[in-house]
Amino acid sequence: MLNAEITSCPQSIGAFRVTGTNVPAGARWETSAPPSESWLNSTSSGNVNDDGGQLSFTCQLQEYVTQSLSTAVPVTIKDSSGQTLKQFTLNIRGQINAR
Repeated sequence: MLNAEITSCPQSIGAFRVTGTNVPAGARWETSAPPSESWLNSTSSGNVNDDGGQLSFTCQLQEYVTQSLSTAVPVTIKDSSGQTLKQFTLNIRGQINAR
């Protein structure tokens, strides 16, 4: 859950790493924040067990008022030929406290 004082934008709100056992060589993960969630940006892809991803708060809100933010970011793991091996979601939650 995001609970930080934002002083500059975009602001890093967390990192993630996709790991697994028995993952074929060359497997990659892909993700993107839902287009309707302009307040969130994420790293788009990386190698499973090697590359981590980053989530950022973009500061793009409809209104700058106290509000809760939440979304589910889909993650797809693909083998080196592009075949989907697994899909799951990152659940992101945050709270904006207007002053």
